[in-house]
Amino acid sequence: PVELISYQPNQGAGEAFRRGLAKALEIASDSDAIVTLEADGTSDLDLLPEMLRRLGAGADAVIASCHAKGGRMEDNPLHRKRLGRAATTVLTRLFAMKGLTAISSFYRVYRPQALKRVRARFGDLSREKTFSCVVEVLVRLGRLGARLEEVPMVLKGRERIGKSKMRILRNTLGYMRIIARNVFV
Repeated sequence: PVELISYQPNQGAGEAFRRGLAKALEIASDSDAIVTLEADGTSDLDLLPEMLRRLGAGADAVIASCHAKGGRMEDNPLHRKRLGRAATTVLTRLFAMKGLTAISSFYRVYRPQALKRVRARFGDLSREKTFSCVVEVLVRLGRLGARLEEVPMVLKGRERIGKSKMRILRNTLGYMRIIARNVFV
C-alpha cells in the first residue's frame, strides 16, 4: 500500500524527509526496515537486498555510497564529486563516523529503533531544511553509537530525472549549522 503525504507549499528536502520518516516511524514495527531513496531515479534498487541483509546482521543504518570501494560516480560534475568527498572527510572525522565514505546520499536503510533513539534524545531527527538534513540524521546516529555501514553504488548521473535541486551554498551552510549544533554542545 502507498500513502501520499502532501503539503503546500513545497518546503524542501528537509521537510519531506522529516514528514516521511515520521510517518514511517509511526507505522513501522521494530522488525521492519525504513528505506529512503533519491527522488531523481538514481538509486540502484539492485543494492537493496544487500542493504537489508546488513541491517539484519546488526547495522543500524546502511548507506549506498558512490565513494565506497567498488562504487563510483558517472556523468556527474567534477566539482560535485570533490565537494562531496571534502564534506564527508570533514564531518566523518569531526564526528568519529569511521568507515563512512558518503554522508549525503538519501539512499539508505534504517532500523526503526535507531531512528526512535535519535528522536528520543534530540527531540527530532533533524532540524535542517536543506539536503543536509540527511547528514544531521547520520551525525546524530553516530553520536548515539549506532552501527553505520555502507554498500558501494554506481551513481549514474545520466539516469537522473530532471535537474538537481541541491544548492551547494545552502547545503554548505546547513553543514556548518550541524557542526555548530553538535560540536559545541
